[in-house]
Amino acid sequence: MNLDDCSVYLFVRQDIPLAQQLVQSNHALLMMAWPELPVCTIAMDSGAASSIFASSTNVVTLGDHGHPNIILIGVPDVKALERVKAKLERLQIVHYAWREPDEPGLGFTAIATAPLDKPQRNQLHSYRLWKYSGSSEKEHSVSNGEVDGSSPSPSATSLNCT
Repeated sequence: MNLDDCSVYLFVRQDIPLAQQLVQSNHALLMMAWPELPVCTIAMDSGAASSIFASSTNVVTLGDHGHPNIILIGVPDVKALERVKAKLERLQIVHYAWREPDEPGLGFTAIATAPLDKPQRNQLHSYRLWKYSGSSEKEHSVSNGEVDGSSPSPSATSLNCT
């Protein structure tokens, strides 16, 4: 299968802050694309765990199968996302439904499909592309005590996959 002719659909709830929409849709996509993630360990920046992947090469290649398009769909809330999931199941479209484990209040936030060919895409044609709709909640910036968005200090704990 040439992935250049395929599309991956990402569905994300738009009743959560914009930053979470980005993070949650990426979680779903990562889990759909790479269901067997390497084991991650917590290590200090001292270099105790320097390997990124559990493989010996530290390089992930997909071969010459092309690259699918990504179609981002915004849904208004969790009920709409549950309807999307039900439709994907009814159509037997392979997908991954992401539930946020670290912030239980978010729950079910996003879905990613496997690459879909044209007949499968046609079954999803009624969904609208994601469009920024503003936020009823105040968007929050994350600060590490230095500059918003900067990298943590060198003494911070980090996650390293090994």
